[in-house]
Amino acid sequence: GCTKPLSHSRMVQNGKMLSATSFADKSKLDIEDASIECEPMSPGVFTIEQDSLVAHEEVSPADQWRALATLATTMVLSMTTWLSASAVLPQLTARYGVSDTQGSFLTIVVQFGFIVGATASALLMLPDKFDATTICGVGAGGAAVANLFLLLPIGFGGAVVFRFMTGLALALVYPPGVKAMATWFQKGRGLALGFMVGALTLGSASPHFVRALAGSRGVDWRVVIACTSGLSMVGACIFKFVAKCGPFKPPPRVFTMRQLPLLLRNKALVAVTCAYLGHNWELYALWTWISAFTQSRLVAQGWDVDATEHYAAFAAFSVVGIGTVGCVVGGVLADRYGRTLVMIVSLVLSSICSVIIGPISEVSLPAFAVVALLWGFIAIMDSAQYSCAVTELCDPQLLGTAVTFQLAFGYILTVPTMYIVPYLSNYTPLHWTWAFSCLTPGTLLGIVATLYLRTLPESSKLQ
Repeated sequence: GCTKPLSHSRMVQNGKMLSATSFADKSKLDIEDASIECEPMSPGVFTIEQDSLVAHEEVSPADQWRALATLATTMVLSMTTWLSASAVLPQLTARYGVSDTQGSFLTIVVQFGFIVGATASALLMLPDKFDATTICGVGAGGAAVANLFLLLPIGFGGAVVFRFMTGLALALVYPPGVKAMATWFQKGRGLALGFMVGALTLGSASPHFVRALAGSRGVDWRVVIACTSGLSMVGACIFKFVAKCGPFKPPPRVFTMRQLPLLLRNKALVAVTCAYLGHNWELYALWTWISAFTQSRLVAQGWDVDATEHYAAFAAFSVVGIGTVGCVVGGVLADRYGRTLVMIVSLVLSSICSVIIGPISEVSLPAFAVVALLWGFIAIMDSAQYSCAVTELCDPQLLGTAVTFQLAFGYILTVPTMYIVPYLSNYTPLHWTWAFSCLTPGTLLGIVATLYLRTLPESSKLQ
């Protein structure tokens, strides 16, 4: 008989997921029906090999959605520092005496920091060695502190350094946060991931909302930086003391460059990664520059410059924030009609919006508002589906490398357009009228890649 008390062990009884802490508690576990592997520890004493057990505790839907609500809310709070500099970019460029194009580096370096942090975290396998919510708490707290350094007289170079540190810390929030979500869901992860991406979207939009409120009261830009850091620190505390991982522990995702040749031979995986690259080519440039674009359009229509800051910030919050709904709708539609269809529809409509938004803004502000909101809704609607597609198309043994590869290259491709858009608007005859049209080649790449993906047999896994 197994008489030694067991640390939290999991096993299956008649196909159900059970948890046992001791064989002495026969009311919780029917030993005869349980599937157990034991090996001798000492004479007459045995233990269950936890690594050999693949089943887990039963989790009620109420517990799942309660956990998802906690994780998503905390994600919103923790991601507020991502675009905090973009929300007050005119004030920061004036403070440091740099152009809009140079000021774009305050957001670009966040992307680089995120890439470095996500890759390092994957190489060190941090989410597999430590509790995911603890890592998220550390990342959110680190981002809050790094963001606060913008309030100090550190110069433009110092600001760039600490924005890089902000991105580095945020890499410990989003990927581990998604993993924490996955520990609660074996089914319905597509929709749950849509909620998490929606939370990232709303968190990214929040600095613009704070700026809109501050602008309406003539409050200094420093309030925006302080508030976003404060919200992120609240998120860190919730991650640490309230949020927790569920019982469905995914297998470790190992990242190694030696696996890249195997990934590149997977045509379906390459196709979905190319589509993701096209998606990212567009997304962050839209999020970063929609506020400046809106303000320029209002000024061109004869609005007072000071008043336009408030309205532009509110418009940016609306355009980015409406993507939260788009993420959830995209998850529902993808589960019902297939991921590739959602990708194509989103990319096609985004292509159209990127071309027409400039000319329409010169003709009618109400029409511009409709196109901008549609674009914000559509541009992020397919985002979660690329990550889900990788998990469905990839060999499980290569999944860690595949996810890291997609994430790193996707965020690298956000950098060029975040620089190109303000350059076209300030230094070429295109101005703001056609500046966003430089995003169209990315979405066209995504469309071509997704159409090719649909011709492959593997695409049936995504339908």
